[in-house]
Formats: sequence, structure tokens, C-alpha cells
Amino acid sequence: MTARTLRILRVIIASALAIVSGWSVATENFIALVVAIVLAMTLLYFFNRSTKEITQDERTRALYTRASRATIALTVPLASIASVILIALKEHLPHDVVVVSYTLAYFSCMILLVHAVFYSYYNRKS
Repeated sequence: MTARTLRILRVIIASALAIVSGWSVATENFIALVVAIVLAMTLLYFFNRSTKEITQDERTRALYTRASRATIALTVPLASIASVILIALKEHLPHDVVVVSYTLAYFSCMILLVHAVFYSYYNRKS
């Protein structure tokens, strides 16, 4: 399989996953969404393995690493600040917004913990 074919298949799989996720949210059928995500991941894994051309090089990996670092450095503090502001205003907000703010705060903490675990793992590995 060529790299161009792989790109086309990725777009098709992503589009199908978007359609299924929209349908599953509208019909509240979340089992179908989980099945679709697992199926999409499995298909992408096998399609990536069957590609004969090189789809990544050192430059691509370096760009991905820099983009990931910048994403974490930007989104986690913004999410944390937003959740703190929403929690501080919880008396004036609906209960659903307060629940979302606590979820956002816990999710920010979880991202930092997972990042710390992976950082320590790769630090020991190198």
C-alpha cells in the first residue's frame, strides 16, 4: 500500500467515525461508539503496518514531539485556570456547569500525572 492510499483510508475512517459518533450521541447508543472507535483503531493499525513506503522520518517525529509539548503546555494551564474560575463562581452557575468544571480540573490533573509517568519512563529508558 502506498502512502497516498494510506492517507485516503485515514480520511475515510475518520469520516466514518465522525458519522457514527454523531449518530451514537443523537440516539444515546454509546456502545456503538466504543465499537466504532476500537474498529477504527484496529483498521488504522493494520493499514499502517501494511504500508510499504516510509510515512515518518526524524523530522516528522521531532515536529510531532514539539507539537505535543506545546499542546500540553497550552491546554493544561488554560483548562486549569478555567476550572478554577468556574469553581470559584459555583454559587452563581447551574449545577451542570459546576460538574463540568470539576471534571475539567480532575482531567487536567490526570493529564499531568500521565505526562509525569511517561516522562519518568522515557527518562529512565534513555
